[in-house]
Order: sequence, then C-alpha cells, then structure tokens
Amino acid sequence: ELFKGLDEATGFALHMSLTDTGINEPSDALLHTNQLEGSRRFHASQTINVLGRQLLLTTDSSAFFEAEVSSDVPWLTGLFGCLTSMLLALLLQQQSSARRRAEQLARHMTADLKRLALVAQNTSNAVVITDTARHITWVNPAFERISGYSLAEVIGRSPALLQTDQTDQNTVRQIRHALDHQQAFTCKILNRSKLGHDYWLAIEIQPMRDDGGELSGFMAIQSDITESLRAQSLLEAAQRDNDALLSTLDLLGIVSTADSRGSILDVNDAFCRISGFDKSELI
Repeated sequence: ELFKGLDEATGFALHMSLTDTGINEPSDALLHTNQLEGSRRFHASQTINVLGRQLLLTTDSSAFFEAEVSSDVPWLTGLFGCLTSMLLALLLQQQSSARRRAEQLARHMTADLKRLALVAQNTSNAVVITDTARHITWVNPAFERISGYSLAEVIGRSPALLQTDQTDQNTVRQIRHALDHQQAFTCKILNRSKLGHDYWLAIEIQPMRDDGGELSGFMAIQSDITESLRAQSLLEAAQRDNDALLSTLDLLGIVSTADSRGSILDVNDAFCRISGFDKSELI
C-alpha cells in the first residue's frame, strides 16, 4: 500500500527495495521491490522508522532512467537526490495517512463494540456465547435472571446443563447437527432453572467467525416464551370448551336468531325437530 503509485510518481526512474533490518533471513526481510532493473551509477540508502520497525530503503537509478539521460550531465546527482527525497516524503505521507485511517477505523470499531455490549447487558433476552468446543465463555445478566445461574457457575460448562429429561431429544439432535455443520438454527426448547422451574425458550443460534472467516464460537439469543405459551394453551382450551358448548346447544337446545323486528334469521336443527317446521318455512 505504501509503494502504490510510486513508480508512476518517479517516472520509473528508481529501482527501490524495502527490507526489515530486524529479520536475518534475506527472503523474509525483503518487504517490497518494484522489479525495475537497477544500476549502481546513483545509489542511496536510508533507514526509516515505520510503526516501531527499523526499515532500510535502498534506491538506485533504473536502467530506464540512465537510457533517457546523458551520463555526463552534472545535475544528475542532484536530480537523483531529489527523487530519493521525494520518495521518502511520499512514503512518510502514506504512512501517516495509513495510520490515521487505522486509528479512525479503531475508534469506529470501539464505539460499535461499546454499543453492542450495552445492548447485550441490558436486553431482556438471554445471551450466551460459547467457544468452538461449545463451552460457555460469557452470559449476560438476563441469562442469570432467567436461569438462576451466575456467570461464574456456568463458565466453561455446556449450555446442555439446563436441559431436563422432558427436553425434546429430537430438538437437541437438530441443534447438535446444526452446530456440527456451523449453521444457524432456531427452535423452541424446554429448560430447567437452578431452582428447578421449567421454562420454555425461543432460541436463535448463530456461528461467530473471525476476520479470516474461521469459526471462533457460537452465540445464542434466548427469549423466555413460557408465559406466552401458557396463555396460548389457555386460549386453546377455552376455544375447545366453547366449541363443545355450542355443539351441545345445537344438539339439545332450541336456538334461533332474529333481527330487530323479530323476523327469524336462523334456527338450529333442534328447533325444527321440536316445532315441526322446516327451516325454510321459518326464515
């Protein structure tokens, strides 16, 4: 990145190489060379400090440069020195620019991480983070409140410690299969708290990856849906009772509906059976 565009800026007049003086192996010490054919007619070396590393910048006049100019012109030495100085100035400018971009990126990343940490700390949903071996490395306060376990009690342990003999094993197998294949997964699962209370969770599990795309662990977002499932169960029971009552009334009771003027709009079968009238005669 530091050398990008320098060949064009110097008119392809310099053969240059940059080596790290702290590395003994020549093949490893060479950080950059622009591949131009160099000449020893004009030569300069300069040690520069880049981000705490001592680097040696070596410049030579290129074969292209010497083919373009006369070798007996006295100002070539001064020109070569100017080109070298310009190269150093460009390197330092790009180094400073790269450092500013890195610092700006670091500030943005730090701010984003702080916001994410704030959300994780204060959300009502439980958050569980594990390593690649699926051992817990961190949980948020909502997890501690819902499960009854503190971070110190669960760190290094598997989230499976919350499962019970009533937990659906097919769901457990599906979770294991998704994690084995580093895939995201959502499900509902029955867990048991430290105090022995069973509760239902809606879980979303996501694999986490590092900058290189390698798996670094898993993160699970868990929502306590116990009360909503209980309310749904009560509603379904009430609906069944209502259907049973209506079925009984239709079978045994005389039921009719009429408008505000008293004209019959509908009757049930029991009304027709007991009254002897057909429904078409009544409506």
